[in-house]
Amino acid sequence: MAQIEWDQVSKWFGPVAAVRDIRLTARDREFLVLLGPSGCGKTTTLRMAAGLEAPTAGRVLLGARDVTHVEPRDRDLAMVFQNYALYPHMTVYDNLAFGLKLRKTPPANIRRAVQDTAVRLGLESLLHRRPSELSGGQRQRVALGRAMVREPQAFLMDEPLSNLDATLRAETRVQLKALHAQLATTVVYVTHDQTEAMTLATRIVVMSGGVIQQVDTPEAIYDHPANQFVATFIGTPGMNMLPVLWTRADGQLAAVIGAQRLPLPPGLPWMRAAASSGHHGATLGVRPEHLRMSGAPDPATPSLKARIRLVEPMGHETLVHLDLDPDLTLVARTPDRWPNGNIPIWVSFDPRRLHVFDSVSQVAYEAV
Repeated sequence: MAQIEWDQVSKWFGPVAAVRDIRLTARDREFLVLLGPSGCGKTTTLRMAAGLEAPTAGRVLLGARDVTHVEPRDRDLAMVFQNYALYPHMTVYDNLAFGLKLRKTPPANIRRAVQDTAVRLGLESLLHRRPSELSGGQRQRVALGRAMVREPQAFLMDEPLSNLDATLRAETRVQLKALHAQLATTVVYVTHDQTEAMTLATRIVVMSGGVIQQVDTPEAIYDHPANQFVATFIGTPGMNMLPVLWTRADGQLAAVIGAQRLPLPPGLPWMRAAASSGHHGATLGVRPEHLRMSGAPDPATPSLKARIRLVEPMGHETLVHLDLDPDLTLVARTPDRWPNGNIPIWVSFDPRRLHVFDSVSQVAYEAV
């Protein structure tokens, strides 16, 4: 079983903690994505699984086997790097065959394995070429093939698409997802690109400051972020955040946002947590696509006055930057087209789409 486990793993570089108490399992045959900004500890976590970094504390397990102090070559894991790491003087065939030759694999078996891998990756016509004669996407497929040909227990991938242009990255992303479904093997994949994470992952591990913030499916992380960091990091643009104060009138809870009051209907799932939190203030979160703009207030849903500050037409959609107050802004995503200019409008909210975060801990009320 190709399961990789980080058991209370930490890594310190002198006084700096790169990773703190990681408890995580990459399940057999899943596509686990480690996602976060630069310096969050995701690559260090991957390198400790590969054996390229030794944990300061904790254990790394491969299946039931403790491999914490096992050499990388003896872990039966294949690493795919950002820079391809191909041998420039060798043909594609020889690059694919090199690892098998080192293992003293019989020549007939090498030929069969290389041909099978080349067919899977569409490299049959390129086997005689050298890396300098290949495009970036082709080189990346050769790097993947060199890992695949060994039939390892699991693949470890460190930002393998970051050197490709946008079009090639999208194409290779689709190929990677199809390849994972075909191979049915475990993949641990590091990226800072949330689009890659959302489209490829079985589960996403969101990291910040060397600490895991949330582990869940892409849909669950997008719909139910555990804290403000996850809410703003996932999504483009990120979730809008508005500081609010709670008030009650005639038994109805309302959010005071700047100089405006947003009445809220009863029965929202986080209201009990808000009432019992002991804090008078919180942060209200709403995704850009969950805002509705109109020239008049909608009596059926809570609404706020705003002014259009800037419009970004994207063709298939429009991003509209709004001012509620001089210091309070929102971004709305809408299929409609709006003109630029200081235009007064109304913004309505679907209360069921709102997220509320504790103003001190920044944890979502629904996660409390």
